[in-house]
Amino acid sequence: MKATPRPWYYKDCMIASESDPSGKTIALICSNEADARLIAAAPDLLDTVEQVLIASEEDGDMEDIDWDGLRAAIAKTEAK
Repeated sequence: MKATPRPWYYKDCMIASESDPSGKTIALICSNEADARLIAAAPDLLDTVEQVLIASEEDGDMEDIDWDGLRAAIAKTEAK
């Protein structure tokens, strides 16, 4: 099973993909906005965690990590 294209966003109880032209909803979460923001940020957080893991296994060089991307993913989880 292939994941829904990234990036995802949360707005008005809906998690959806910015990249999916069909505009389909990934999930509806109205009861807990903090959980919904975390789910929407999950693909971005996973990308950075994978970068850190690869860098640490290969040579320990963290220069190739997208730190700004990580900061943006974390900010996506926080209330605005």
